[in-house]
Amino acid sequence: KTSAQYIGHRFSHFCQMYVAIMTILVYILQQIPLQLYAGANFTANIVGFADLYGSSVLLVAMTGLYCIVGGLRAIIYTEFIQCFFILVSGLVFMGYAFSERSYFELQSEWPEFLLAR
Repeated sequence: KTSAQYIGHRFSHFCQMYVAIMTILVYILQQIPLQLYAGANFTANIVGFADLYGSSVLLVAMTGLYCIVGGLRAIIYTEFIQCFFILVSGLVFMGYAFSERSYFELQSEWPEFLLAR
């Protein structure tokens, strides 16, 4: 179930609709523009565009073309490869961090509220 369905089951249909509409609005007004800006900024720096709007249009066009041509299978493979790279890079970074300072050195610097159980 979605969170809106849970709210509707727990409280009322009005609350369910409110949560669903607010979730859609937040996604449209915050998440999509933020991801477009970050991707366009990255694309502008890599490709060398000075215009972020042009980079945004290029990013949306490339994403749409990739989804249309490759389909869902291409998206799933891309997500799998990204997951592998994120996990490997996280493990490499963790190994580097622990090679610089041991776990016990890091633990001695933690604030008390993190150590309290």
